[in-house]
Amino acid sequence: MSDTAGARPALGVASILGDSFSLVFRNLVPMMILAGVPAVIGVVLNLIFVGTAAQNIALALSNPELYAATAQTSVLVTIIMTIVGILLFGLAIAAVTAGAYRAAEGAPISLNRALGIAVSCLLMVILCMVITGIAVYIGLILLILPGLYLMGLWFVLIPAIVVERKGLGAIGRSAELTKGYRWPLVGLVVLFLLIVIGLSMITGGAQFVGFGLGTVGLILANVVGVVVAAFYYALAGAMGALTYARLVEIKEGTGMSTLAEVFS
Repeated sequence: MSDTAGARPALGVASILGDSFSLVFRNLVPMMILAGVPAVIGVVLNLIFVGTAAQNIALALSNPELYAATAQTSVLVTIIMTIVGILLFGLAIAAVTAGAYRAAEGAPISLNRALGIAVSCLLMVILCMVITGIAVYIGLILLILPGLYLMGLWFVLIPAIVVERKGLGAIGRSAELTKGYRWPLVGLVVLFLLIVIGLSMITGGAQFVGFGLGTVGLILANVVGVVVAAFYYALAGAMGALTYARLVEIKEGTGMSTLAEVFS
């Protein structure tokens, strides 16, 4: 696992991270909407799932003969929730990536346009995420570092799908663009993961407090969870979009204005 080194422009990890935060905060409302709508749907479905699971457990305890049927139902619901969760995450990350390009060009974000682009390439986004996700998971098991390296290699996978409509070719396109910059991108991945951990601690604290406040506390905890999740989805989309634009600029001399033609 080595990249070809040589005289080449710096990627500018610190600049990308700072610009990503700036882009999100400058366009906070539309970016949070794009990322938040799937998060809200996920939370609502999760609450329904939790309520259904609790009812099934109570039913099974009251009537042991129904235990097998209840267990099968719970497994089926879990599988469905997992699939829906993956779809919602794919929709969110594709939508915020699309929105980030519009914002980076200095134009207002069109929610309809960004969501339309996300929906049109959603299945390919999911397929590519599953393929690369399995490889990353295996890499993480192998002493973590190989998995982080693969995250760097496929860091611009989603922008390659959303902007260039590469389909499965986005896997190779991301590997091509990140060649020579994968270790700096690993650093960017680590920084982002640290941010996610910090935000997750906020969510965990809100849930801990919420459980002690009854129904109102639970609702507030879920609201905090949605806001936090939407923020790091938005940040992830901005980071991917700006990193992709930077790599294309370095390697192919194409600027953001040309990349943004996908919105015309």
